[in-house]
Amino acid sequence: MKKSAIIVALLIVALPLFGQTSSPSQWSIGVGAEGGVPTGDFNNVSSFGIGGMAWVGYTLDPSFIVALKGGYLRFSGKDVTLAGLSSTGGDTTVSGASLSVVPILIEGKYFFMPTGDTRVYGAADVGLYMLSSSATGATSSSKFGVAPTLGAQFKVGDKMYVDAHANYSVIFTDVSNTSFVGFGLGLVFDLQ
Repeated sequence: MKKSAIIVALLIVALPLFGQTSSPSQWSIGVGAEGGVPTGDFNNVSSFGIGGMAWVGYTLDPSFIVALKGGYLRFSGKDVTLAGLSSTGGDTTVSGASLSVVPILIEGKYFFMPTGDTRVYGAADVGLYMLSSSATGATSSSKFGVAPTLGAQFKVGDKMYVDAHANYSVIFTDVSNTSFVGFGLGLVFDLQ
């Protein structure tokens, strides 16, 4: 129930922005591959993550786009050696559990160079991250998170761009924040 309430609240905030009229008004969609390298405490238990992301955006101004994004990332677990925990008092190795991350985000994207064949931008993503571990007895949870982003779009067709970006995702989990450096490569299609 809590997850549903958060998702509904995010949509209530985002939908009025999509309905604003400005010139030029334009919808766009995108899809891409995503990767992530864990940082901080998350790096102690997880290794590289891989997945994908899809989004729909609305141009409010030639320099500013609001988008709704969703995706999936899976981080592989690391084997961890624990000292003195075996039955003989020696070291024991515990196999790491993988972590699945499903982000549902609202993004504000500002283009520093809104026209031309190359458009450089900064963005801020905020929203819900649904986390699920493959560990025995683990439970799923939903947490709030943010991801500041820098990127560029390169025109490759009349209404098509290649998007390359990097971000720093921080998910506000209970004991310590779960964070990773993310990067992605995708395609963006202007619909009008």
